[in-house]
Amino acid sequence: MRRLFAALFGLLITLSLVGPVGAQESVATGVTTLKAYAVDASGAKVEVILAANSYDVTDPSTLVVSDSDGTLSGAKLSTTSSAGTPLEIAFVVDTRSSLAQGDAFEIVKATLKDSIASLPSGSRASVISASDSVVMLQEMTSDMGLVSAAIDDLTRSNSGAVVDAVTRATYQFEARPNTGTDRSLTGEAIRSIVVVSAGDDAISSATATTTARLAVQRGIQVFAVRYQGGTAALQSVVGSAGGLTLGASNVAELETAVTESVSAAQDRFIVSYPMAAEEKLRTDLHITVDSAATTLSFVNGRFTGIPTALAAVEVLEQGGPGFLHSGIGLYVALPLAFIAICLAIYAIGTLFFMGDTSLESLLQRYSNEGDSAELSEADNSIVQTALVQRAVEFSESFADDRGFLVKIEEMLEQASMPLRPGEAMSFLGVGVLAGSAIGVIFMGGIFGALGFAVLTAFLMIGYVKFKGKRRQKKFEQQLPDMLTLLAGTLRAGYSLPQGMEAVSHEIADPMGYEIRRVMTEAQLGRELEEALEAAAERMKSADFAWAVMAIGIQREVGGNLNELLMTVAETMIARERLRGEVAALTAEGKMTSFLLGGLPPGLGMVMWVMNPNYINKLFTTGLGNILIGLGVVTMIVGMAWMKKVMTINV
Repeated sequence: MRRLFAALFGLLITLSLVGPVGAQESVATGVTTLKAYAVDASGAKVEVILAANSYDVTDPSTLVVSDSDGTLSGAKLSTTSSAGTPLEIAFVVDTRSSLAQGDAFEIVKATLKDSIASLPSGSRASVISASDSVVMLQEMTSDMGLVSAAIDDLTRSNSGAVVDAVTRATYQFEARPNTGTDRSLTGEAIRSIVVVSAGDDAISSATATTTARLAVQRGIQVFAVRYQGGTAALQSVVGSAGGLTLGASNVAELETAVTESVSAAQDRFIVSYPMAAEEKLRTDLHITVDSAATTLSFVNGRFTGIPTALAAVEVLEQGGPGFLHSGIGLYVALPLAFIAICLAIYAIGTLFFMGDTSLESLLQRYSNEGDSAELSEADNSIVQTALVQRAVEFSESFADDRGFLVKIEEMLEQASMPLRPGEAMSFLGVGVLAGSAIGVIFMGGIFGALGFAVLTAFLMIGYVKFKGKRRQKKFEQQLPDMLTLLAGTLRAGYSLPQGMEAVSHEIADPMGYEIRRVMTEAQLGRELEEALEAAAERMKSADFAWAVMAIGIQREVGGNLNELLMTVAETMIARERLRGEVAALTAEGKMTSFLLGGLPPGLGMVMWVMNPNYINKLFTTGLGNILIGLGVVTMIVGMAWMKKVMTINV
């Protein structure tokens, strides 16, 4: 038990070292955030272009640029608006009815119109409505009057195909290469898509992956405003395209978020500094502007216009003594780790495969085969430590108070597992705690812990039941042979106890084990018939109970026990033959029921692989959830009905 607790503790410690991957958070309104999405490192100077939700700070004194060697000199800060860079922007507005709360829809329209009026001269814009279907209200144009009028034309709808609308918006921009040494940031138009969403998207046919790829190919940054959660699929699009996500939970935050998103879409920061004389393959850069900061990594000597390629390379600091990180430390640590693994395997192996603590060995001391050594309290239990014994006693008391201690004991005896009920309950408790810890580590949250805890308990209890059922089936298969052997010993002149003693050594387990246990109990003073009835009840065998009843009646009224046992054995053989014939005749029906039961989930899995958007409507809409529930209920009813039809008791 000590070894098992040590192994489980080591497993939990190891799993706890693996941290869950967190999702990208939305930017809070009023907090300046930087996001680099393009770097030109192909010339004498390096230019980094960044998106931000606020451009109030343009003082070069607030700029700090550093790499792995320290702070870089000669860094300059400017904006694309001051350089006269052209602007192309597409507005995508989710028009679902949830925006009607608190006049949110009208506030979005008014804020967008005010922002459009402040766009730089020469800018081009378009307006797309994400309603039940995608509606292009205004193609890309430099006439801001037409764009403002298109905003006025926005009307509410029942749902919003946001992802489809963003995909349609990407086609307003021409494709251009994202890499190459002949490109430069100077003179290229700033391309942006501003999306306002107010709910999840369950009707779009386009996927977030496809939309993100189109945005990257055309050099577009996506700035999403997610009102009260918005469309979750936009998060991956924004992350791939190099934009920002602004969250808003109320109308006041929504107005601020829309203003900041348009501000981020119409302007960019440009950070430039001289290329270092010493060329390096890769640069890890940290940029700070006032209170905002960002970190990125890029390859020198080329233009990088794919935002995901600029992700910062995280360098983890080595912890622990420095000796462990040296070459000698590695050579020492590897053998030690190997020895630790071997010891853990040995500990678990000795727990399950070494030592004989079964009931058979404990009772053997009272039989003719064992010695007459006195039993000690320490030999009666697998566990001897005070802590574990208290845990076992608590488990036994808990199970006894609630009335299922006897049930647990019956399951363990039927499965022939050398455990007391309290010990089994302790193992189950440890397993459930370990499952909960694994659920928290890999799934996170209370639902992950509960799910893994229930799964662990189900598997452990299911294993005990499976082992007991398999042992019971083998016991009943051996019963006719046991009765035939017993009848043979009676013909040879043995008495019933002598014959059963002889049969117990001739027949294999589990029948041999149970007969030896019966004889041991009889030698300890228990009536033979009572011990046989206990074995029949323990193995849940109606056939064996029938045979014991026949033996008891014969001993009371007299008769030829040899012939009686042969008759009982022949009857059981005939019944077993009939069971086989019934199983053969119903095999086709059972296979048909299995195929029909597995067809709906199997076909659903195939459809999900071939067309996820088509099948996802069952999981993302209320009607779809109702249909799935009805399908599961009717499938369970149908399977139960077919099982009832195919089950024939012999």
